[in-house]
Amino acid sequence: MSDVYSAFQQKSTSVQPQKASVAIYEQIRSKILSGELKPGDKLPAERDLIEMFQRSRPTVREALRMLENKNYVSISRGRGTTVNKLSTDEIERTLSSLVRLNLVSEENILDIRTVCETLAISLAAQNRTEQDIRVLENILEGGDQSDSFEQSIGSGIQFNGAIAKASHNEMLYLIIRITSSFSHDKLIGNGSKMALEEKKRIAKMISTQHHEMLEAVIAQDCERAVALNRRHLQGVAGTFYNI
Repeated sequence: MSDVYSAFQQKSTSVQPQKASVAIYEQIRSKILSGELKPGDKLPAERDLIEMFQRSRPTVREALRMLENKNYVSISRGRGTTVNKLSTDEIERTLSSLVRLNLVSEENILDIRTVCETLAISLAAQNRTEQDIRVLENILEGGDQSDSFEQSIGSGIQFNGAIAKASHNEMLYLIIRITSSFSHDKLIGNGSKMALEEKKRIAKMISTQHHEMLEAVIAQDCERAVALNRRHLQGVAGTFYNI
């Protein structure tokens, strides 16, 4: 575990009085994000934090509640305050807000998807395990058995995430999971305007492409997997985004 107390020895008294709880929150949060405080570390006891920050008990407690609400720490009676392993929830919420406010364009998302999914499927073809293959096969089987356009698209998005997972690169998996969720909303929204037969045709096309991509991954044919993935993304762009 980190030397938790030493992490609080620097800059712990530079708290602005008008927003003391927020300033304490930001200082502790920055120590967590920088790695000074690691998952499993315990924060100093409440009375020690009061002394370190030279603030009242209600102010320190409010700062700790803010950290707990954002899932940076867990507070337990008898065990104190423990630093949590960081999740991607806040990152996803921030990026989602950018898209919904039209601060990130559809073209931006497709560009990122093309770059990241191309790399992911190449790595998946190299690194996939038998367990990865079974997960991918089950996802496609579930999509094929559904008559619902929405469920078919959902299975396709799950397939993208599972390919990223099979790359065994956690950063790629995170990015693709986020961008895929945006794409899912767009595909469902645009698909709702299509005739039933067109929906069936598109669902069949996407399923066929995904099966071909999986075959290439199983065969560990990186070049073919990449080519098939690019063709798939071009088709999605043309069908749903008019790009």
